[in-house]
Amino acid sequence: MAQQQGTADEYFNNNRFEFDFDYHYTIGMTESNTPAGDFGDKLYGHSWRGSLLYQFQPRLKAGLGFGYENYYEAEHLTFPVFLAAQYSPLKNNLKLFLFSNLGYSLNEEDDFTVGGWLFETGVGYKYMYSKHFGVKLELGYNFKSFVKNEEYDRFRTSYRHSLTMGIGLVF
Repeated sequence: MAQQQGTADEYFNNNRFEFDFDYHYTIGMTESNTPAGDFGDKLYGHSWRGSLLYQFQPRLKAGLGFGYENYYEAEHLTFPVFLAAQYSPLKNNLKLFLFSNLGYSLNEEDDFTVGGWLFETGVGYKYMYSKHFGVKLELGYNFKSFVKNEEYDRFRTSYRHSLTMGIGLVF
């Protein structure tokens, strides 16, 4: 008997572990503790993230992630560690998924690295070219708090609400 070759879609959710490497561009809508008009159209950011997900059910994957994020114009540089989850709401189409990330960045003593919470949620689409390689697109909402250590152990906190668009590789 000859072995039957499967398509990438047949293998789509058969991997117990999945590694995602993403780039996200964030478009800031508002940031608290910022006088109106200070940043103008410069509330944007770049994010590089990796996450390792485990398949708990055919439609649910969750795991841990880490990242490097730079939010402009206030020069907020963060290194978040986060919990990541993906859920496919449609039984017949596992390519479409909902995602959520929740994490925290520690506050460093230098002038550029800031701590704070990260929360993201949105919708994505994943296409697998083979069993262990694919691409994904994501669109969602990003909330980020920035806790900056200022002089004499005083902390200043600001909050940014953004739209996020991402593209990633799936392994």
